Amino acid sequence: MSVSSILFLFIFLISVASATDILNVPSPTYPTWEKCKVLPLLNETCIKIVAFPNNLTATLTISIRNHTVYTDTIDAGKICLDDESLLELLELIPEFKPFEPIIKELLRVEHFIPGEVFSICAQVTNTTWTKSDFSGCVDLSTVLMCWRGKCLFKGTHDFGCFKIPIHEADYSPKRGNKPFHRVIEN
Repeated sequence: MSVSSILFLFIFLISVASATDILNVPSPTYPTWEKCKVLPLLNETCIKIVAFPNNLTATLTISIRNHTVYTDTIDAGKICLDDESLLELLELIPEFKPFEPIIKELLRVEHFIPGEVFSICAQVTNTTWTKSDFSGCVDLSTVLMCWRGKCLFKGTHDFGCFKIPIHEADYSPKRGNKPFHRVIEN
């Protein structure tokens, strides 16, 4: 191996090691709120909201039985589990196993799982961003194996309201000296 090849390899390894060190820097922790409830059939179900004050966005994560099943950005309207996440729940929750052939056949024929048969949706309402907090309220609607007017369970669960404290250092919107306040009405 030539000296130039060894030198190139040495520089390459140093740059990779440096990049690895940079990538291993802990990511910043963002302000969060989380609430868990024991729900029919789903058992422990948690909703976690993470606020990203630097760009005025937030994500909502739904976890069921200690398994994260869905994460999405909070926007106007409902956040519903997609078909792939609902199929995961068929595997995760033994009570749903007998319905798996029906759900998979519906998916094959309709190309989606009808919400009136099986759905889990979070509704975040009355969200407000201020310099000091991000707040709103959360409900979780569940339609669990409804077929021909009969359901294992169907209902809405109030997860309450949240108020996530925001510290001045947590955000850096380029807003000049204008008041920092955003309200989303749902």
